[in-house]
Amino acid sequence: MQEHTYHTPIQKIELKRLRREGKILDIGGGSEALVSRMEGKRVCAVDINMVKIREGQIYNTPANWVLADGRDLCFKDASFSIVTLWFSLAYIVNAESKCLVMQEVYRVLKQKGVASIMGCFIPHNISALAFNAIFEFPDAYSSRITYRVHGEQKQTLQIIEKFAKQVGLKTEYFEENDYWFHLVCRK
Repeated sequence: MQEHTYHTPIQKIELKRLRREGKILDIGGGSEALVSRMEGKRVCAVDINMVKIREGQIYNTPANWVLADGRDLCFKDASFSIVTLWFSLAYIVNAESKCLVMQEVYRVLKQKGVASIMGCFIPHNISALAFNAIFEFPDAYSSRITYRVHGEQKQTLQIIEKFAKQVGLKTEYFEENDYWFHLVCRK
């Protein structure tokens, strides 16, 4: 069976600094290191793949880097003020694993902490997705990225919001675009 990859049009995504003070956990923060590049030493960037961590370290940010699985994090309860999952849930193919990650997000967040989740819509009827984006940083720098992920996941804002609510997070803000979404939840 031949794999068909659906390519999205290029999405322009303006990144904003995270306003809340405190430590940030960036799950899936390797490779492009979006959060680490903006927030620097406040960030603990976690990735399950050492190659992706090495790629992220190319940007020479003062972030801390940890090789870990988002489904079973090595941090104490209530350790972080903010947890980010920026386009990383798309690399976690099955729903059960996404739920486990959301449980860990809830566990490591401080009371009244915030989870910022950005993700691409992944239809269930395609075998692969190439999500094309230009990220515009607050310092006017931009970065062109293509995320290549497995299809057949049916990832939507509503599904991710449902997982967040199941673990106890409350929706504070959401934004839906044609090909991607941003969800902010509070513990």
